[in-house]
Formats: sequence, C-alpha cells, structure tokens
Amino acid sequence: MTIEDDTPVPGMAEQLAQQIRVGIGEPESRIQVDDSSQDAVVGPTGLNADDPQSALQLAMEALGGTWEGPSITDTSMGPVLHTSRPVDRSTSKTRAPRIHLWTGTAFALIKYAEEHA
Repeated sequence: MTIEDDTPVPGMAEQLAQQIRVGIGEPESRIQVDDSSQDAVVGPTGLNADDPQSALQLAMEALGGTWEGPSITDTSMGPVLHTSRPVDRSTSKTRAPRIHLWTGTAFALIKYAEEHA
C-alpha cells in the first residue's frame, strides 16, 4: 500500500495497514512501514498465493470507498494486481489525496518494483 501525499502523515500508513490485516482476517500478520510513513506492507499472510484478486478485494473492502477497477501486471514471477482510490475527505480524518494497493506473491511484488523503478 502506498499513500500518495506531498506531506506524509505520521502513522497513517500503519493505521491503514492495521485496518487491512484485520479486514483480510490476518490480525497477527506483520506490518512493515517505510521510513517516510507513506508505504506499508502487510504479510506474509495465509491467503491463497495463487489468488491475488481475492486478497486485493478483501483489502479494498477493509478500507472501504470506491476503488478503480483492478489492473493486472504480469511479471516473470507471477501476476501483481493494483488499484487506487481518492480519499473521501468528508469521512476521512486523513489528508492524503490517494491510496494505492498492490497484491501478489512477495517474489512477484519484488519483480514488479524492479520493473517499475
């Protein structure tokens, strides 16, 4: 997950990651937040690695709102699904303009990051 914001909000990525891990039914899974507080990774999880669509759907539902139709990017290590949505300022306490979600196996996500860096 990435929070698109010019001014990072401390703790926001971790807070949203906590919502996701509870929403996907993995309340004890690890959360790793980057130094900028704009990126967080939830996992590994016990979800089916061959079904990233279900994991993405669960994460979208956990955060609520209206998401763009998921896109898929094939990598040599497997598919990566991604989507984003604007933050609903009328119901959110956050100031971030957009939230991005990605799902896939760890190897596919690493390959995706390498290819899009």
